[in-house]
Amino acid sequence: MNNYEILPYVGVGLLKFGMSQLEAERVLGKPSLSQYDEDAGLVTDYWNDNGLQLFFERGADRLVLISLYSNIDNIGIGSVCIDWDKTKEVYKALLSDDFSAKQTVGITIFFKYGLSVAGFLSENNGDKSLTVFAKGQWDPDDPLLRPVKIGP
Repeated sequence: MNNYEILPYVGVGLLKFGMSQLEAERVLGKPSLSQYDEDAGLVTDYWNDNGLQLFFERGADRLVLISLYSNIDNIGIGSVCIDWDKTKEVYKALLSDDFSAKQTVGITIFFKYGLSVAGFLSENNGDKSLTVFAKGQWDPDDPLLRPVKIGP
């Protein structure tokens, strides 16, 4: 898979929320690693040197989160292309278009786009990631989330 077009609350490219692990394997092949997080109740499958991670609800076997890291190219959302070397500009573009964005420690959640980002204000690409999520994975009324503070 080399097209990572984000469709808010639908999925990324051919990966659609609600699909099973087997359906994802038909698109991507076997994962290089699969882990179960008992606390979260999620199975995480890894591809592309851990640059692509899919999270499945264990009991329901349905895809609910897709994480992409800086070794993955061709990521887009609407008219915004994710350039890992220019994530500060990407971050500002997303913020200017999503007044519902909220943040918590190290993460900004863009509810309009159904995605969260981490490290986008960092210079180090190794610190950067984005996660696309299915409806219900984040609650805009969660008291741990705060409005985004825009720095100087």
